[in-house]
Amino acid sequence: YGEKDFMLWDSSMTEKGGGHQDVFFRQMMLTGHRTPILFDMGGGKPTLDNLHDEVGAYVGGLTMGNPSHIEQTTSVEQAKQLPFAVAHLFCASGNDSCNSIENKYNAHCWTDRVDIEPSTVQSEKYGSQVSWHPGFRTHKWIGRRLALVFLHALEEALTLWEKTASTEGNPLDGKHWHISQEEQDIREKLKQADASKTACGQLMADQEKPIQICTTPMRGATQWAPRADPDHSSIISLLKPSPNGYVPGLFENPVNLYNGRDPHFPSQKIPDGEVDVATIARSIAPQSTHRRVLAEFHAEYSSRLENTRQQTTKYPQNQTKQLRSRDLSGDSTVVPGEGWTVLNHPSGFCDGTSNAECKRQEGDGCLMGGHNDSRSVLKGDGLSGWLVFDLKDVKEGLFMARTEIWHAHNSNPRTEGWTSENNVKEGRRGLKAPPPPLPDDFTIEVAVNGEVLYKVDEEGLKARCS
Repeated sequence: YGEKDFMLWDSSMTEKGGGHQDVFFRQMMLTGHRTPILFDMGGGKPTLDNLHDEVGAYVGGLTMGNPSHIEQTTSVEQAKQLPFAVAHLFCASGNDSCNSIENKYNAHCWTDRVDIEPSTVQSEKYGSQVSWHPGFRTHKWIGRRLALVFLHALEEALTLWEKTASTEGNPLDGKHWHISQEEQDIREKLKQADASKTACGQLMADQEKPIQICTTPMRGATQWAPRADPDHSSIISLLKPSPNGYVPGLFENPVNLYNGRDPHFPSQKIPDGEVDVATIARSIAPQSTHRRVLAEFHAEYSSRLENTRQQTTKYPQNQTKQLRSRDLSGDSTVVPGEGWTVLNHPSGFCDGTSNAECKRQEGDGCLMGGHNDSRSVLKGDGLSGWLVFDLKDVKEGLFMARTEIWHAHNSNPRTEGWTSENNVKEGRRGLKAPPPPLPDDFTIEVAVNGEVLYKVDEEGLKARCS
């Protein structure tokens, strides 16, 4: 995956106002090694304009309105005369064919194939194929416009390279392509900003959260999907194992019924005679048999390549199996527990890209849906013991966690049948099953380096969650 060069906000339908977008973009610029170009898909231009004026952020966006150069669809019959790519894309007043389900969506939950026979009856369509969501025509239109942004940028870069190299020679001077100083300047301005005067700070204040979030680089992890590099961006990748080596995993651990790319739906075939952009993009011009040899590959080049890889991977991956940490087992009572587990996570590889093979598990009624969204939970209760994180490179000591306190008691299958913490006969705190909704002595304790620093009881937690 590498470093982020381009970050797109596409959540304005649910996150209203500029506060959430401002939080997101500030963190994207503060963290990692690169300061990405920030892009918006509509509704967030004021936020991007403010960041550009305030810190010099690189910004851009796509307008979502009906462009005048694309012919509108006036009727079903007239649409048959339009190019396939624009038919039913934008409709004239009085014609609603663009919002009809049959014109808007062309994907299904399953298509007949000889190698797989689902044991569960497959639904006719996805559950989210509704009139207010964009269909395949809109997605294709947006995707091609985004592709053109990169193609035009690449053309500009190659043109500049060719022009400069013709007068200054190769390799190009770093001033033509190094932007590290500009990125550093942007970050320093973000860190020095008066957070209380930003949309980020106002949102944090309204939610009674620390406004330092707006000026402090944060790192995070989640069990939700999709997420990039799923194995290394999960919460469980940060956990310290218990003394017996237990690290929470998927309790049910579903597996895919099949793997590999799905076949195309017949309904998604480009009609004969129409422009097939994907086929054009995959086409490769005939290669000349007389190729110029730039350099032979010697051992010294191999050594340089390995050095380059090491230099580009110095940013540590926070994986439990790689960490050498303090031994907390001595006199400390903070010992990783054995009663935590992950629930409701789909099967397969769920990174949200076209390479994902997600949620193809037994019992699913839409195997070819490609639906990566899930909100799996790392669940524990009064018998689960401590959840110990092994975090690297902590500088500011600012920690936040999303906690769901509405889950029913006795809903953790990992501790089913247990009567004491970590299921030991003589535990530290032999707890009884709590009465609903929370036990009277409910507390969450937070420890750093084996020392309990902070406690919050039921009333304090409810006050923070209200």
